[in-house]
Amino acid sequence: IFSGGLGFKIAIEGAFIGSLALTAYALGHHISHECAGTMCFAVLGLSQLFHSFNSRSNDSLFQIGLFSNKKLIASFMFCTLLSVITICIPALNIIFGTVPLATKEWLIVILLSILPIPIVEIQKVITKSS
Repeated sequence: IFSGGLGFKIAIEGAFIGSLALTAYALGHHISHECAGTMCFAVLGLSQLFHSFNSRSNDSLFQIGLFSNKKLIASFMFCTLLSVITICIPALNIIFGTVPLATKEWLIVILLSILPIPIVEIQKVITKSS
């Protein structure tokens, strides 16, 4: 199941996503410990959701079509909504230990969360050419 370098690929991509979450924590820590934890939580969850598009195939996401899997799109939207609700609703803030994020923090979260798509796409191009 991990033949052909799949285990190495999983480890590298996992480490990359983990580093994105830690980057979000470091950036949010300048605001507050609670903001840092919320940003880290958001990036960890959302980057996994974005990365699910990459994980569908060894072919480029743009070759197979970004919107070709309707169930993945629906799952992505539902899980993203749940993540946003967890951060934005005060009653859930208490349960999950999150705080509402300002627009600037959301922009950082979104930027960091999307990064797995271009990075893995570049990796796919390099792997195909070698």
